[in-house]
Amino acid sequence: MRDVSDAFAIVKPGVHKATRPESLAATCAMQWQPTRAIATCLATGLALALSAVAGFAAPAPPHAPELGAAFLRAPLAGALVITDGFGAVRSNHFHAGVDLSTGGRVGADVFAPLQCTLVRVRASGAGYGRSLYLMSGDGRMIVFGHLDAFAPAVAAYVDSAQRASGRYEQDLQPAPGRFAFAAGERVAWSGESGDGPPHLHMEVRHGDFALHPLLAGLHMDDRDPPVLDALTLEPLEAGSFAQGLASPVTRALTGIAAETLIVQGRVRAVVRAHDVMGAATALPPWSVQMDYAGQTTTAAFDSISWDGEMSQLGMVIDRGRIAGGDGVILDAPEGVRPRFLSGGDPAAASKRLGVIALQAGEPARALTLTVWDAAGNAATRKIYLRGPRAGEGPDTTQAHGLKPPVGAPRWTYASLPDKWVRVRVSNVPAGLMQARIERGRDSDEGHAATWDGSGWSALVRCKGIPDEDGFWFKAKDKTGKAWWTRGSVTLWPAGADLPIDQSPLTRVSLLPTRVFEGGVVMGALRTAVSASKGEWHAMTPVVSLEPSDWPLAQTATVTLKAPDGMALDHLVAARRSGDGETWEWAKSTYDAATRVFTMESASFGQFALMHDTTPPRVTPLTPPRVALAGAYSRWALTAAVSDAGSGIDRETSAFQVDGERVPTEYDAEAHVLRWRALRPPAAGRHTYTVEVADRAGNRTRSSGVFVLDSAAHH
Repeated sequence: MRDVSDAFAIVKPGVHKATRPESLAATCAMQWQPTRAIATCLATGLALALSAVAGFAAPAPPHAPELGAAFLRAPLAGALVITDGFGAVRSNHFHAGVDLSTGGRVGADVFAPLQCTLVRVRASGAGYGRSLYLMSGDGRMIVFGHLDAFAPAVAAYVDSAQRASGRYEQDLQPAPGRFAFAAGERVAWSGESGDGPPHLHMEVRHGDFALHPLLAGLHMDDRDPPVLDALTLEPLEAGSFAQGLASPVTRALTGIAAETLIVQGRVRAVVRAHDVMGAATALPPWSVQMDYAGQTTTAAFDSISWDGEMSQLGMVIDRGRIAGGDGVILDAPEGVRPRFLSGGDPAAASKRLGVIALQAGEPARALTLTVWDAAGNAATRKIYLRGPRAGEGPDTTQAHGLKPPVGAPRWTYASLPDKWVRVRVSNVPAGLMQARIERGRDSDEGHAATWDGSGWSALVRCKGIPDEDGFWFKAKDKTGKAWWTRGSVTLWPAGADLPIDQSPLTRVSLLPTRVFEGGVVMGALRTAVSASKGEWHAMTPVVSLEPSDWPLAQTATVTLKAPDGMALDHLVAARRSGDGETWEWAKSTYDAATRVFTMESASFGQFALMHDTTPPRVTPLTPPRVALAGAYSRWALTAAVSDAGSGIDRETSAFQVDGERVPTEYDAEAHVLRWRALRPPAAGRHTYTVEVADRAGNRTRSSGVFVLDSAAHH
């Protein structure tokens, strides 16, 4: 441990973007012409990231580019409160905007920030729910999502399309100029449609780019600095260790003492940080920077391309595959340079970015981490790295272990650059020593394993694949008796034009263009097992592809063939992340001639064909007899629905009212089907039928009557 005065610093600049150099201001004061102007501006801003610092002061903030003039009107009345920020992690993409609080309620007025015209309007039970896309005169597009209702003229336009088709789901593009709004004019009311609780989602786009709203027109008074939470160092090859371990090592950064870590070989850094803005304490920061040995690596989230960069989420953000959190990975493989990351020689994109290398005996040297928010507030932290001294190598000889295991050993894998695989084995007998993890029973491709407190890990390079022998864990107990177990997987080269054939019933295609870098896939075919949910009645053999959290540049094609003699009725494809996880329906196409199901999966995991023969459950709910007055109608006919198997099919589940199919919204979070007309039906008695289908083709019907009083009004 080393206690130094410059270990931790917070910076609150007295001035912000107004002090930017004139050359940068001129570059970024663009008129929103070609999209490439954005890239020019962003590259200029990123080039200003400063390098290592000395003393107590943090680096001066890199000047975030101004990507648009200030809005003329805030989108909501009163003080704005952000509940989630730009660049936050979603299931398969970055959050492309900011979420604004509506106080936990629906129905807040939503205003046009600029003079604009409506270019697109959507109604959906998922994703953004009801959403508006408004184009301003300078080329910025403002997107509002999760709305409860549209402005009257737009609502009538959408309602007309819904009634004509009988379907709620709509994606419409009105004629240019049909709907125009002045700055400050109400365009909608906030809600909770689609995903999430009541809030307003707002994006600023230009062309294909989602821009950081706090850099592109939305103003927020922000004087709270961000926080550096933790640093993780991950060894990348055999002979590389952090604190004597082959597994990743994490250290908190919230203290004031500068710790010294022992590093040997090549490691990469993962930095976890968060931004604070008033009551919001878990926002993603704008930029994270690492300075070490004269090299600077920076991750800055000014904008995100919908087409080219959303898929880079798993390559840039940890998502738990390394350190159990959503830290920024300050590393990029050779030949791949995400626009979020910069450092070293900008022209040398072929060189690997962000790798830290130390040899035995190297003296301590400061690694400086700095995090900024979009307003220029910053925090910085130092941690010291040195090479191991004599006697400080990894401990591979002492006996380790926990209480006697329950069940079989657990194998997990991490695919690293240059065909290195980190193999971890847990749930093994206590008191083992001299552990090794080897590739193949008689192979010399293996290394001594280190104990991390709950499992053994080693890095093994996998040349000469495909190979069906998998990995072997070998150790001795205190008496010297040998103990071993096998990880029964087949090793496949990721990024090679070679299909992964686990059996005549399965095939996985992962072409070179679909991976960010070459690596190793661990494949296995398991026997059929009982599903965890009662509605899944049968399962074909399970195709297991690991690591399940390994990032893919594009989807992997997985094909599963139904065995001869298996009934095809109510058969669907399903996926889960791993043992113990919940099986979920996977979208697929089916070829009746070949009996093959084909799915495009954005991640690995376990895949199988399953039978679901249990129909959904439906409970119609009595609607109000009176439609209460308000700015717009919220009267609705609803039914509670549930399905614990393949899930509700939103396309074919709907109400019929008085014999006519009506536009029916499926709210997957509330588990309801809902018909909410622009105007409630006439007073009197009405009949209805609700039919609910799941994705395996099972159906449930229910009928009833509802009455609206003559006093019903809107």
